[in-house]
Amino acid sequence: MKKILAIDDQKINLVTIKAIIENSIPDCKIFTAQSGNEGIESAIKNQPDTILLDIVMPGIDGYEVCKILKRDERTKHIPVIMVSAIKIDKESRIKGLTAGADFFISKPIDQDELAVQINVMLRIKAAEDKLREEKELLNQMFQERTKELKESKVSFKEMTSMLPLIVYEHDTNLRLTFCNSQASLLFGYTENELDDNFDFLNSVILEDRSRLKSCIEKIYKEESVTNREFTALRKDGSTFPISIYPSPIRHNDEIVGIRGVIVDITEQKDTEEKFRKYTTQLEERNKELDAFSHTVAHDLRNPLGTIIGFADLLLTDFDVLAKEEAKSYLSIIIESGEKTKQIINSLLLFASLRKSEIKTSVIDMGKVFGESIKHFPLLIEAGKAIILKPDKWPSCLGYAPWLEEVWVNYLSNAIKYGGKPPRVEVGAETIESNNGEPETVRFWVRDFGPGISLQNQKLLFNNFERLDQVAIKGYGLGLSIVRRIVEKLGGTVGLESKIGEGSLFYFTLPGVPKEKVDQ
Repeated sequence: MKKILAIDDQKINLVTIKAIIENSIPDCKIFTAQSGNEGIESAIKNQPDTILLDIVMPGIDGYEVCKILKRDERTKHIPVIMVSAIKIDKESRIKGLTAGADFFISKPIDQDELAVQINVMLRIKAAEDKLREEKELLNQMFQERTKELKESKVSFKEMTSMLPLIVYEHDTNLRLTFCNSQASLLFGYTENELDDNFDFLNSVILEDRSRLKSCIEKIYKEESVTNREFTALRKDGSTFPISIYPSPIRHNDEIVGIRGVIVDITEQKDTEEKFRKYTTQLEERNKELDAFSHTVAHDLRNPLGTIIGFADLLLTDFDVLAKEEAKSYLSIIIESGEKTKQIINSLLLFASLRKSEIKTSVIDMGKVFGESIKHFPLLIEAGKAIILKPDKWPSCLGYAPWLEEVWVNYLSNAIKYGGKPPRVEVGAETIESNNGEPETVRFWVRDFGPGISLQNQKLLFNNFERLDQVAIKGYGLGLSIVRRIVEKLGGTVGLESKIGEGSLFYFTLPGVPKEKVDQ
């Protein structure tokens, strides 16, 4: 059973953390401590597999507790997740990482995020424990067998060849005197090449050789070695990550060389990289979720307020309202309800885009554009809008239902805010490629409205960004959807605008490869 230690001076926080862990990771034992000193004692005594450590505590804070735990041989191997009640800035992260922390979580704690991070730390701890056990087992085997096999190098080589690690020896001149068969398999040299006074420093890339030499000199001086990771160099020039665990060979109390093991840590590094990418994605999703929540509150406030306000007027003054006045109130309520429905549908579409996987096909953009125009008959008639479109459309790859949504957003903004009466020009062009790559198709919508400042242009397509000048126009949500759709289809979005000269919103899509055109 896995063991988890939570350290926090607030009892209510410990109760919350314990409940989350028990709900998400039922097969574990949870220890708690309400001070730094109590937590250190519990860590030494109970040897947990992961520690959740609050940063702000009376007495010694979380940073100092982490330093103490990482200096102690009995607890330095335990992963530490720091928990903060405030947003963790760059300086705090650096301070925590310097203290030895492995990850950070902000309060209020997200149950799913906490469960994922704890499980990741448990897996890392299990892998490190296994590595230490293998090393201890190997050292034990050496101690038990070295005396017996001292006169029989062949037997020693046969024994070490059964291990999934490289076992090696070199003299004080760094010339290899022994290695098991795993060395040949991983480095690509023949056994004869490795036996022929092979320079041990040549086992790593040039940039790492001075550090490896320094590491060996520390072993000779019986000093501790902290950084054991290097980039190994194969005979064919390819590289891979390794950890080296050397120890001195003594003869008559004199160091005559080094014996050690080399571990291929490629899988470990891949796991760490996946974890780093996952962490980055999680942070981005958390930011997006905050912005998403803000947009829901902002965009739904006005239509819902209108519905509630006019419904209240109907309820209060129903007996005295004229029939026409009551009908106008109901029309406003229905219009606001439709706007609310459109916002909700847009939010649902935005949320679904991340998970949706579609197969692109050749698009008849003229047909897609025609379907988009059907959304605005009343808007076009009321504003007496003039829409100019091309007679011919270039072919591209995409997904018609999503592209209809792109055109609807671009056209809606252009008709509403493109001047009085609005004049909208729609166009398309093929951008030829000079490097043999498939061509790109650029589509655009130009209006002749007031234009958008350069400062706001830089923010316009950001997820749910609300702009001072255009907040009342609702650009943020629609263009966030456009950006996600187009990028999902392999294209880009952007605009060109000057104050007083209107705006040109565009998007690009991959052109149709020649083989598909021929088909």
